[in-house]
Amino acid sequence: MREHDYTIPEWCAKHRVCRASFYNLEKRGKAPVTIKIGNRRRITPDSDREWVAEQEAAASTERGWPAS
Repeated sequence: MREHDYTIPEWCAKHRVCRASFYNLEKRGKAPVTIKIGNRRRITPDSDREWVAEQEAAASTERGWPAS
């Protein structure tokens, strides 16, 4: 069974960020990659996992921990 793609509101709810924060992240080039399907934008599970990994790596670097 394939994981479903997230809408922006679903992704925001999953990560407990407001939509305004998502769009601010997007403006700074820090949001997950979105794809357009019809007239809607989606975030794939792979893009979500990649974003989480980037956030974890950035957090560990900020704390001086070695990246895993």
